[in-house]
Amino acid sequence: MRGARTLAWMLTATLAGAAITALPAHAADELPAAAGPAGAASDPQAGAWTPWVRTLEKSREQIREERRKVEALQQALEQAVYRRYPRGEEKARIENDLAAAKKSLAEDEAQYPDLVEQARQAGVPARILLDYEDLPAS
Repeated sequence: MRGARTLAWMLTATLAGAAITALPAHAADELPAAAGPAGAASDPQAGAWTPWVRTLEKSREQIREERRKVEALQQALEQAVYRRYPRGEEKARIENDLAAAKKSLAEDEAQYPDLVEQARQAGVPARILLDYEDLPAS
């Protein structure tokens, strides 16, 4: 009996995992409004500030992507220094790409608080902006 329960549990877990991975990448865009920020569905003016929430989400995701890019380039440069390969132009390209990525990241991180303030001035409720006040660590 115990083996049958374990088998049933494993089958259920496998099927649930398959159902989750079968969702398309854009499925989050098709979620109902209730799945958005807290109180989004109950606010009658939600449509007025929904574009701001999307803009803030896109900005946060762009910053996350830039952080990942900077980290990958730093690792590539550290590996190049350690292995002493690549050298010359290829190493200089990595260094230039890293400098450009750091500059872009710094600019976007500096603009983010201004974007939150613009959303606040546009009438986005404070309870929604609480999720966007600070940038996540990674």
